[in-house]
Amino acid sequence: MNDGIFRKEAKFMVGLYVLIPAIGIMAAIIIPYLSKSCDNRIVSVHTSPDGANKAVVFVRDCGATTDFNTQVSILPIKKELSNESGNAFIADSDHGKAAAGQWGGPNIAVSWQDKDSITLRYANQSRVFKKEENIAGVRITYSEGITSANKEDAPGQNSAR
Repeated sequence: MNDGIFRKEAKFMVGLYVLIPAIGIMAAIIIPYLSKSCDNRIVSVHTSPDGANKAVVFVRDCGATTDFNTQVSILPIKKELSNESGNAFIADSDHGKAAAGQWGGPNIAVSWQDKDSITLRYANQSRVFKKEENIAGVRITYSEGITSANKEDAPGQNSAR
């Protein structure tokens, strides 16, 4: 009778030794497909008057469950936009309430005041998640004021300097 119990325990242990690594391998294959990474798409680039910095307006796409958004990063002129969230400004359209740019997120107008001061004017009714006031010595001021009637507010294809 003890031999029968021992054989069942041995089969169970062998099963665990096979099953646990198999589950680990399956998880390593499946999890990257389930957790879609985000991608950034540049909308426009605005160079500071002294050419040292740039404001990059972009959309960050993290899948179908996220609203269209507008993000801004202030970067040194030679630095490329990384695959991260904006370091200065992040807003979405609050499910279509805000006036949208051509990229689907809330419209934004970028204006350098001088080499270390920039103004970001964004669409009324935007749902704002981040508004930093200073990035690497660049002072950032914000205002709402873009409505769907403000056709001149949309950054065009030639807004990159």
